Amino acid sequence: MPVQVSHPQPYTVGFFLFWGIFFAFHPAFAQSLPLPTLEVRDERLDEAAMVRDTSTFATVVDTREATARVDTVADLLTESVGVQVRRFGGLGAFSTVSIRGSTPNQVDIFLDSVRLNQANAGLVDLGDLSLDNIERIEIYRGFAPLQLGAGSIGGAINLVTRRVTGQPQNRASLSYGSFDTRKASLYRSQSFPSHKMGYLALFNYTESDGDFKFFDDNGTRFNARDDEITTRTNNDFRSFNVSAKGEMSLAGWALTLTDDVFTKDQGINGLSNLQSEARLGVDRNVITLHAQRQGFPHAATDLSFQLAHTWQHEAFEDPKGSISGGPEDEDSTSQIWSAQGLLNLYLDDWHQIAGLMLEGRYETFRTLNKLPEIRGLPVDRGPLQRRANLILAMQDEILLFDEHLALRPLLRYQYVSSRFGDQPSFSSITLNVPDKNQAHLFSPSLGIKVSLTSYFDIKANAGRFQRIPTLLELFGDRGTTIGNPKLGTESSVNWDVGGVLELPGYGVIDRIFLEYAYFGSQADDLIIFVQNSQATARAENIGAAEIRGHEVSWSVSALAHFRFYGNYTFQNPKDASDTFSRDNQLPGRPRHELHQGVEGFAGLGKFSYELDYISQNFLDRANLRPVNHRLLHNIRLMLTPLGKRLKLTFEAKNLTDNQVGDFRGFPLPGRSFFGTVEGRF
Repeated sequence: MPVQVSHPQPYTVGFFLFWGIFFAFHPAFAQSLPLPTLEVRDERLDEAAMVRDTSTFATVVDTREATARVDTVADLLTESVGVQVRRFGGLGAFSTVSIRGSTPNQVDIFLDSVRLNQANAGLVDLGDLSLDNIERIEIYRGFAPLQLGAGSIGGAINLVTRRVTGQPQNRASLSYGSFDTRKASLYRSQSFPSHKMGYLALFNYTESDGDFKFFDDNGTRFNARDDEITTRTNNDFRSFNVSAKGEMSLAGWALTLTDDVFTKDQGINGLSNLQSEARLGVDRNVITLHAQRQGFPHAATDLSFQLAHTWQHEAFEDPKGSISGGPEDEDSTSQIWSAQGLLNLYLDDWHQIAGLMLEGRYETFRTLNKLPEIRGLPVDRGPLQRRANLILAMQDEILLFDEHLALRPLLRYQYVSSRFGDQPSFSSITLNVPDKNQAHLFSPSLGIKVSLTSYFDIKANAGRFQRIPTLLELFGDRGTTIGNPKLGTESSVNWDVGGVLELPGYGVIDRIFLEYAYFGSQADDLIIFVQNSQATARAENIGAAEIRGHEVSWSVSALAHFRFYGNYTFQNPKDASDTFSRDNQLPGRPRHELHQGVEGFAGLGKFSYELDYISQNFLDRANLRPVNHRLLHNIRLMLTPLGKRLKLTFEAKNLTDNQVGDFRGFPLPGRSFFGTVEGRF
């Protein structure tokens, strides 16, 4: 099989030319500008501030109150600008995320900067991410920062776990609500300043029957005579999450060891007219060691290392074949080892912050088919699939005109080697194709930030990104998916431009925040599964997409007791492939999304009302199966009669009982209510 190489494009050469010319003439150039000496190192920002200060359009979602509510990662992402979530059901159900019209495979999701996307399928199920152990969610729309690996077409989402607190903290919460939903959380954090160490432990248990009522057209959209209101069955789930963290300072190094354990058992239901008996069990463990030291190995440098191991096991049972087209009983196991080093060099005299990142990642995946055991035969052990990644990235933050202009050129190189481990086959047929695949990827980008005043910034970004095929796309699954080892990489040219306005209080107004971005992308060689026969599909590089859109976010605080906030996203996601679907709207990408909220708060608690509007979109590339628009109203009341020691929360979601379906017609729950009691001691 030929090696797949992505050669540097003309703008890649231009990137090096820009950087080379700038450094070649930089000393004389700097002397001609009215630039005072900058003490950049004395102005280092914390991580959350760095997200806001970057040229990238990013959103930070504070999730520290998650233990006092019944919310999910999918819920909060749905409320964020530029983000679309596709749900296959209610609480705990399989959900995927898209940013600015991307596919779910094109969005990288991280837990404390550890990438969760696996080599086999590529995407991450949001339903398998616990929210209670998360302190904040960082959403990077289209352009990810240096420390988040190779970069991705759609951007990145980083879930940052809770930090160890200074004073001892204990929390316990209990929740109950519709569909017999139950949730319990325990949290403990303590530090020992004299020993320069501390720890954190969090336990979460959530379960729900998921037996909501929904409208079922029995698969006959144009025949109303068989329509009915029925109950969702086999839609229950129960999950456990245990997160432990230890922090200490040793010889100038800040060390953090985190272990996050997640397990879940759930029923997998089919479409509204196809209730199934399938079950899925998921077990995952992510252990991370992070070490950081400022002023090392030189006074002008910071150095950090991160080692991580991810183990995940999935057990899928579909005895009647109602989901997969045939009986299945499979176990799959994946493991990921990764190591990353990040060096920041603060060139104060040259008004620059240079960054160098080196990352290695090795993954394995294997599936066991246990159906032969029924006939007394040994299990069918699939081949060991492997993928190795080597990522090298360089970034330069160039500060000019008294920091009013910041340029951020960034270049990433990624080498990928994939091996199937055995001769690929489909059912009993050997495909007779090479069993390995290699790729060399180059991803250049440039970010610009102009601070016109202390209140108003202009941002712009442009870059080219690529996605390598997953192992499933390359080699298939010995079932309904036929492998295609000749697949090439997806690529996309992304850009955006806009501004951020943040004004301090004046009169009754406490704060005004406004952000606008105009974005676009041109994606080519998108991988699409093409029907190969009645029961099989094969991945092909035939897709293309042109996306343009607008994003607006706003927040106004007034009278020290009120906040008016929201966001609006418009996108025109057009299919640009040379197929029957050309110029159609891409499925699962609504043109309009609006999130609007108002919040009132005082010493005894707070009350909020939120409205979510999602316009019509389509389930299929032919745009023949529409999904109706949805308008949802939610309210939340939180009382704190004993200050921070006690929180009483009441939530009402989808007040008007708007019963709609989502991706591929999976129904979503209607009106629901939840209550939570949380105590601190």
